[in-house]
Amino acid sequence: MQVILKSAGLHLAVNAETAEELLNLAGVCRVLEIDHGHLRQLLHRGRSVSEALNYLVSKKGGE
Repeated sequence: MQVILKSAGLHLAVNAETAEELLNLAGVCRVLEIDHGHLRQLLHRGRSVSEALNYLVSKKGGE
């Protein structure tokens, strides 16, 4: 899956199906300065990686 975060100027290819890919998402969270724990919560609640990242980036921008 490809995730495009225009507001952050990033173009990422990510997936959350394996532990290795979740570790890669932790790196993405550091780059975007968002909470990895919150991202994991959103993924476990059924959001896609793209939806969760976009939500957290937009929430961060609204602070």
